[in-house]
Amino acid sequence: MIANFSSDKPHKVFSREAWWSDSWNAKDYARNFDFTKTFTEQFNELVKAVPHCNLITTNCENCDYTNFFLNSRNSYLIFGGANSEDCMYGKYIVRSKNCMDNLAIYNCELCYECIGCQGLYNCKYAMNSHNCSDSLMIENCQGCKNCIGCFGLIQKEYHIFNQAYSKEDYEKFAREYEYLTWQKISYLKEKLMELAQILPHRHAQNFSSENCTGNNIYNSKNCARCFDINECEDSKFLNFSPKSRNTYDVVFSAPGPLDYCYQLCSAVGMVNCMFNYLVWYGSDIYYSINCHNCKNIFGCVGLKSQEYCIFNKQFTKEEYEKEVAKIIAHMQKTGEWGEFFDYSSAQFGYNETVAQEYFPLTEEQVKNLNANWHDDTREKLEGIHQNEIPEDIRNVPDDITTKVLTCEITGRPYKIIPQELEFYRRQKLPIPHRHSDTRHMDRIRTHSPYRLLERSCSRCKTKVQTVYDEKTAKILYCEKCYLEAVY
Repeated sequence: MIANFSSDKPHKVFSREAWWSDSWNAKDYARNFDFTKTFTEQFNELVKAVPHCNLITTNCENCDYTNFFLNSRNSYLIFGGANSEDCMYGKYIVRSKNCMDNLAIYNCELCYECIGCQGLYNCKYAMNSHNCSDSLMIENCQGCKNCIGCFGLIQKEYHIFNQAYSKEDYEKFAREYEYLTWQKISYLKEKLMELAQILPHRHAQNFSSENCTGNNIYNSKNCARCFDINECEDSKFLNFSPKSRNTYDVVFSAPGPLDYCYQLCSAVGMVNCMFNYLVWYGSDIYYSINCHNCKNIFGCVGLKSQEYCIFNKQFTKEEYEKEVAKIIAHMQKTGEWGEFFDYSSAQFGYNETVAQEYFPLTEEQVKNLNANWHDDTREKLEGIHQNEIPEDIRNVPDDITTKVLTCEITGRPYKIIPQELEFYRRQKLPIPHRHSDTRHMDRIRTHSPYRLLERSCSRCKTKVQTVYDEKTAKILYCEKCYLEAVY
């Protein structure tokens, strides 16, 4: 069984088929609340007692190697996303098709190594761009097509390194980069970085939005300090939580929606809920984990289609309301009410989670927080090295899918699956020299950070909030000055 729980975890783990079946009932693990103990002590015991699902996928077909993935098919090693098809190696992939090695993309097709993008078609190495097509190595571009190595362009075609070319001259240059090698990719990256140093950056990648602060915000209104959101309103502190309204402090809720929610992680389709992890479709749910299609539950684990339960125990409506009021009063005394789950409630080691991606800590720092650390005991296998792989995809033999390759950075083994090889050949891309986890961390470091700095517009000196520091963007324009400059 493939699972997101390592074998040394104390939790019970069921296969997806067994967990969703009627062969067991989470209410069999019900218990009374003990007012002589803290909520956290008792809840941690319940979390370890109730079985958990090996992977979190819903309404997916042929997506056995994905997690936190909904309504999708024929995808591989996607972590977080929904409504996608034929995608491989990515995180936060929504409504996309035939895409590989991407991070935080919406409505994209035939895209490779794209970060923070929306509405792209047949693009490679794009960042913070939207509504572009048939382009290579672009950043901060909108509505462009047939562009190579361009930065900050709007509604342009046949441009190379921000210079306009005739269709014939552009196609002649493009033919030189039709089949990419790592040497060609490195050259294009360097040229794009040179452009980014001398051209103005838009202070925020926010589009069709009103009164919003943050980055990569689309079609939203009245949202503060939000990142990678779409169709949100009257909310604050959101991260990859589309279709959220009147919601605060939420991460990873695609494809949504959320209404009147607070402090949720990996929650979907919720109304009036607080302090939950991995709870999908419900209302009035508090301090619960891995519950689905429930309402009016408190401190529950693993419930499906239940109502008026506390610690998985059934109550009447009147009993439930009285008991919840007493538990909240108890948690207020212990200082637990109003705070998310304690580190001790985590089901994974800190370094196994996305926390380590955005806020990396050492083992000592993690243990000082009373959080768990996971020791990786996987066996290292020796495989063929990158200098043994042909640079040009046309020279790569079919049997590459039977080989074990070695990551040039970490030394970890990895493989190329047949569907992946087909994608590289179709898109004329070289075989990667790095493990998929290493490629993912490369994208994480490239993605705009999830924090805001106060800077002044380089042109009019207006104060703005931006993700770009002075090293990343020497020239920074507010929205007004940027639009005046580029149009």
